Amino acid sequence: MKGYYQYIEDVRSGRIKTSQYIRQAVERLEGFKVRPDMYFDEEEVQRCFDFISYMKEWSGVAAGKSGALLPFQKWIVGSVIGIKWKATGTRVCKDVFMIVARKNAKTSLIAKLSAYLMIADNEANPFIGCVASSRDQARILFEAAQKYMKTIDPKGDVLKLYRNYIKFPQNDGEFHVYSSDASNMDGYNFSTAICDEVHSYKDNLLISVLRSSMGARKQPLLIQITTAGFLLDGYPCFETYKVAIEVLAGVKEDPTFFPFIYMLDPDDDWEDEDNWIKCNPAIDVVVSRQYLREQLTLSKNDSTQIVPVKTKNFNIWCSAASVWIKQEDIAACMKQKVNVEDFQGLVGYVGVDLASVGDTTSMTVMIPKDGKFYFKTWTFVPRDTFVNSPNHELYQKFYNDGVLIISEGNITDYQLITNKIVELSKIIQIEGIYYDQYNSSQWAIQCTELGFNMCPFRQGLQSFNNPTKELERLILSRQAVIDKSTMVLWMFGNTVLRTDHASNVKPEKGKGVSGKIDAVITMIESLGGYLENPNGGEFEIFVI
Repeated sequence: MKGYYQYIEDVRSGRIKTSQYIRQAVERLEGFKVRPDMYFDEEEVQRCFDFISYMKEWSGVAAGKSGALLPFQKWIVGSVIGIKWKATGTRVCKDVFMIVARKNAKTSLIAKLSAYLMIADNEANPFIGCVASSRDQARILFEAAQKYMKTIDPKGDVLKLYRNYIKFPQNDGEFHVYSSDASNMDGYNFSTAICDEVHSYKDNLLISVLRSSMGARKQPLLIQITTAGFLLDGYPCFETYKVAIEVLAGVKEDPTFFPFIYMLDPDDDWEDEDNWIKCNPAIDVVVSRQYLREQLTLSKNDSTQIVPVKTKNFNIWCSAASVWIKQEDIAACMKQKVNVEDFQGLVGYVGVDLASVGDTTSMTVMIPKDGKFYFKTWTFVPRDTFVNSPNHELYQKFYNDGVLIISEGNITDYQLITNKIVELSKIIQIEGIYYDQYNSSQWAIQCTELGFNMCPFRQGLQSFNNPTKELERLILSRQAVIDKSTMVLWMFGNTVLRTDHASNVKPEKGKGVSGKIDAVITMIESLGGYLENPNGGEFEIFVI
């Protein structure tokens, strides 16, 4: 128990630097111990610690060593297991919410705790389920639990390990891994449910179903573990986080809810190494400072990595609407006009983003030459949209600047795009036309009949990921030459990056922005076509 009590003392004294959230949690849980209706079961906590220490680590430099918990982990587990109601002797905690940066052993912690809860918790027919936003994600924790259990029963004498579940026949205990399909969860009787990486959950349906499945258990336990993410207001994880902050501050009361929030304080400098222990409690033991320094450098050199690094390695909530490329960097690539006539006979790649009925439409040609990548974009808008758009004044300026083409009527005239492509084909060799298939089938048929190589460009994050990162690299290295255009510059200013949990990125319009990003999309599509088929190009491409 020494590590458990020492951690509490070190947090209270300031010997361990923690955020206000951990200090509040320590005081809250210590307060529970002296309440007349609660007590701390030190004997069971020690039994849990002993059980876990009997397991062995199975990976990395610690492989083969005792699985004993780190001090901060002892505090978490001891609090969850040991604080009980005097009236019933059951655990007070029913809902754990742990948010901590990546590489701080949260998966191994919960895997070890799960083994204890299935084997040694004196629960009749314990039934444990592990879920995540994908089955593959859920399997990470499940397989970690399998490996820890195998270290205490290497021959499988008492534990039966299968691909998707584990059985402990002595108490009819089971541990299963599931997909995120809530419709398949009805009818179960979970004693413990583990929800991994809840920052990626889009709704509360799965968690609600899991909670309802525990109604017959005397001391059920729902464990939510996660890093920070970029799905904010209205999404379940961030809403739970906000409730946790209020509970820790004493604004709301729920003694069964135990939040453990390892984050920076609101005014902390995330680049200051002295603050990193707040969000990385296993720093210098599991996660190295050098690794965090490298991640910080990565985020500075590649803006597409800012959100992933902040959310995963420093546990900072981020809006998906993070700035992509600074306007001055775009402007630095726009120091000259790009005239297609100067590239007679060379190969070009065309990206097209057709509008729905009355919206703006853009097309871009990208031509590689002499170590540079030249981009020229044309944007079209129907006259009715031009007149009635909330962006009318801007559109007027763009039209006066000669960078916006107005078509007559109230719908987009696709023939203008086709005519422009035919005109281009008389000057350069068009390797391919890369376009979004949505709303463009007839236009694509027409272009195919004219002899053009039509190449559908899928609009998902994985398709956009490489060319988006490559365009940024070309812009920052000044290898991109972008036709001088106030409208294209404006569209870059409207563009933010959407990032998924795998760090794939795609441009999208910023939240609350009424502007357009068509030109940015077509530039990326044209570059994506080149990356897929450089046609013997002379350039070496680096995908960040």
